[in-house]
Amino acid sequence: MFVENDDGVELNAAFTVTADRQQLCLVLESAGGKSARTAQPRNHEYVDALRLLLSRLRSRRAILEEALVASSRLIELPEGERRLITAPVALSGINDIERLRLEITAAQGRIGLPTGAKKEGNNRKRIMLRLAMPGYGPEDAQRLAADLATSHLPGPPHNASQRHWLLQCNPKIWDVWSWRESSTEPLDRWTVTKHLKDLRPGDRFAFWISGAGAGVYATGTLMSDAYVTTEFGDHWQSPPRESHVVDLRFDHYLFDRPLTKTSLVEFPEFTDSLIVRMPGTATRSRSLPESGHSWRATSASSRPQNRRSVPTSS
Repeated sequence: MFVENDDGVELNAAFTVTADRQQLCLVLESAGGKSARTAQPRNHEYVDALRLLLSRLRSRRAILEEALVASSRLIELPEGERRLITAPVALSGINDIERLRLEITAAQGRIGLPTGAKKEGNNRKRIMLRLAMPGYGPEDAQRLAADLATSHLPGPPHNASQRHWLLQCNPKIWDVWSWRESSTEPLDRWTVTKHLKDLRPGDRFAFWISGAGAGVYATGTLMSDAYVTTEFGDHWQSPPRESHVVDLRFDHYLFDRPLTKTSLVEFPEFTDSLIVRMPGTATRSRSLPESGHSWRATSASSRPQNRRSVPTSS
């Protein structure tokens, strides 16, 4: 199976999901040179695929229990000599997926080399990720592979409607303007304190910034349920010790032309909307449900803009 990126483009990188020792295991095939049958090198988008798969596993709150080299030449080595991580990793607590990806690929270069070898080997080897997956059992290997292969998120429960949320940012608590101007890190999660059991992957959100020029500055999709973390990035005035967060994907950035509170009152759909009626003291972590009717008006009013105006969400 091949993985698609978030734009629906298939990457040249093959993977499978199997059951091993009553656990689900993701196997990413190695990258290599060109062959007479293919125009591109084998699995040449290995790095992009690994990063994407790790991100999608994080959205499903997977625990990476083992990462092992699984190439045919080295498979007979003890697992301790093929190990790529030193301890299990709860992916939901990882801010920097790229750093984890680098750790996994960099460690491959020394696997299987004789003692004293000066030159590292291939770091695009066939690998196996042994997983603990909430909501998936050993019999669900094909379902997990299909879920990871595409950008489509699991839908809401049967007979339940998609929900719409306002995620609010107070720049006095978290400096969104500093992030926008200086950060190279994507904004891919947000703290939440309310409706924790109602937030679902696939729900839509509007990103509201309070203060002068208050309004909607982005829209997007929730990528996970709410979960607890103690790791927080920069731009906080005083970061919390621990908080619930939710993973995000931004679909439209509106920083160049936001839907301000002043402009929203011109739409009849927003007469009684929380967007218009909310107090001006919104905090970074507040989440409020919004009606689908007013949400559709927001979506119709927004347009995709050049994402270079802010870091692209991964």
